[in-house]
Amino acid sequence: MTRTLIIGDSHVVALAQGYASSTRPADAQNGIQFGKLFPSPACLEPFFEASGGRVELLDQEARGVLGDLTGRPCFSAADRDLKFCISLGFTTTVLMSLDTWITHAPWRFNGGGQVQLMSDAVFRALTLHHFRHVLAFYQALRSLDLQCLAVAAPPPLIGGEWFSKGVDEQVLLLVDVMARQVVAAELRKLGVPCVSPPPESYVGQGPSGLRRPQFKGDGAKGFVHANAEYGRLMMDRVLDEIGRMAQPSPPRSASLARATCD
Repeated sequence: MTRTLIIGDSHVVALAQGYASSTRPADAQNGIQFGKLFPSPACLEPFFEASGGRVELLDQEARGVLGDLTGRPCFSAADRDLKFCISLGFTTTVLMSLDTWITHAPWRFNGGGQVQLMSDAVFRALTLHHFRHVLAFYQALRSLDLQCLAVAAPPPLIGGEWFSKGVDEQVLLLVDVMARQVVAAELRKLGVPCVSPPPESYVGQGPSGLRRPQFKGDGAKGFVHANAEYGRLMMDRVLDEIGRMAQPSPPRSASLARATCD
């Protein structure tokens, strides 16, 4: 049986908690393991190196987590028998908190005021730059013909100390929704399917709004993180998509197929 590894940022914790309380049949849950590699802001800086048919995480603790899961400290063609569900690339909190949105807004914003409207092309370029290291990571894994599935972060909650009080809430929601669309489109080009948040996790008719308060995580970072109840709903969607994932592609070349981690 093909093993599935659900790895990535802190949102993996809620997914693991939700999986533990899942009511799915037991045979649908076999062979799944979870591993938090690092908090999401860590992937806004270079966090991996790719060379010689290997992709190595720079953080020592993250390498240890990966090694515990795969038996190897890096990704390589030897991992083609695994399915990687990756929670990276959809945490928009830092992007939403930029001072940019005090003076600018996506052109779809119709709230008036003194903000300068930003074209889709400019917004796309800003989003691609913000998530450039994450997208390069997915590309590096796909170059090894690894099976990848992207797991989106929970919808946002506006609160705490993350966002400027001078920014219209509609602007923040547009930033979140549009950034997710940009990232998902880039991942589709790489052949990486994406699992979006469950519709019932949104206030109103999502996905263009806030997360329901009932799914708020614990502690000071609860505005960013979700709880186990959300994780259970999301894992139902992840499990459905895992069942639809394609079988591994044939090796690209003999030299790549032989590349392993020391």
